[in-house]
Amino acid sequence: MAGLGWRARAELLDGVPVQPEKEKPTRLAEHGNSEGERRRFGGRAVGEADSSCGFGEGAGGFARRNVGSLEILGEVFLKDLNYDFQSLPESIGNFKSMMILEVVDVNIVDLPTVGRLRRLKCLLLLGSWLERLPEAFGDMQSLVELDPSKASITKLRDSFGNLKNLQCLSLRSCRKIEKVPNPFGDLKSLYELDISYSGLVQLPDSIEKLKELKAIKMSGCNIHELPSPIGSMRKLEMLDTPSSLKGEIPSQIGRFSSLRVLVLSRTKICLLPSTIRIYDR
Repeated sequence: MAGLGWRARAELLDGVPVQPEKEKPTRLAEHGNSEGERRRFGGRAVGEADSSCGFGEGAGGFARRNVGSLEILGEVFLKDLNYDFQSLPESIGNFKSMMILEVVDVNIVDLPTVGRLRRLKCLLLLGSWLERLPEAFGDMQSLVELDPSKASITKLRDSFGNLKNLQCLSLRSCRKIEKVPNPFGDLKSLYELDISYSGLVQLPDSIEKLKELKAIKMSGCNIHELPSPIGSMRKLEMLDTPSSLKGEIPSQIGRFSSLRVLVLSRTKICLLPSTIRIYDR
């Protein structure tokens, strides 16, 4: 399990009801719009850099143009922009049809109006300098995947719990995040959680409310013990634990018929519960 993957994201766009020709969602990429990037979407071009929109002129052109007038845009993919490109233009909040926003290795520190993208389903902010999520972040209730891996985020807002449709959350290598807010347990649709190499030192007890969770990845964290409520997650298929783990693991885990992968490499676990069995399928 690794997020939705490019195919599922492409299907999000293809699943949009057919609209009049002038309103069809557009896919637009800036930098990295190579043949390899096209292959990521099943051989279909993500979109061509159009100089008339400011794309192809570098970050400065993008920021100067009123790109928010492209209200039918379905996806924006930005990669390796100039060093001084630190904020998306406020007009990006006018992209009413946008479903996917992917920003890779761009030095943005702010997302001013992204909270207005009410139809957004995938928000990928890999390698950004982002320190905080926007105040209206909790209003993005269509969001299915959130991945700010390697971002400089220090904490998640309490409104984070409003993302009722969120299925995949990756805080991988977000080393400044040490805890998640109490409403974390309200993410009832979440089925994949990746906190590998993050700054988290514990999982909240509210994790027991995440009944749909199928995969938890924690390698590289400084978590010393698993919360006992984790034993109530009956649909769990994969549990990748950090090497800092010690003591015992909840005995209830051994009763999970759905559990297929349990990684305890380099941990200080001294005893496995007798309930754990190896099934030959």
